[in-house]
Amino acid sequence: MYAQGREARLTAAIVGESGLPPADRRALAFTERFEKEFIDQGDTRRTIGETLEIGWTLLETLPREDLHRIPEEAWARRAGRGPRHEGLGPPTRSNLIRHRRRLERVRKGIDLLTRKRQALVADLFRVATPAIEARTRVEESAARAYPALLGAAAAHGARASRRWDGRRGKWKWR
Repeated sequence: MYAQGREARLTAAIVGESGLPPADRRALAFTERFEKEFIDQGDTRRTIGETLEIGWTLLETLPREDLHRIPEEAWARRAGRGPRHEGLGPPTRSNLIRHRRRLERVRKGIDLLTRKRQALVADLFRVATPAIEARTRVEESAARAYPALLGAAAAHGARASRRWDGRRGKWKWR
């Protein structure tokens, strides 16, 4: 639906929104709401449950015949859900212990991903620093060589300058 809305946005730029068929207008409206409410959350931090709830709420604004890939079982499960967090199980001590262990695994995973990201960034800088330094040296050499090239062109004419012939692998006089 989002991809259809993006295509409808491009078409609307050409023919105008009123020239779109009703399905494309619905897709365009969905795309604008999806980008505003789901993707662009601004400084707001939301849980995965809140994000999924927003996604389902947006999907419920569309006619079901436009949503070909969502099976009826998913809609049926959705009909029985409220805004609370289902799937956590009853509030028993064993569930609390299970969820604490799961939370600990998630925290360890976050820590591991953070360390991996830091290692990758350090590796990137280790690889990129010589390239940046080489580029700086090339730019400095070019800045020093350019006045000499201008002087040679002024003294001997533009035809006296050489250029590199990559096919033959040697300098060629113009």
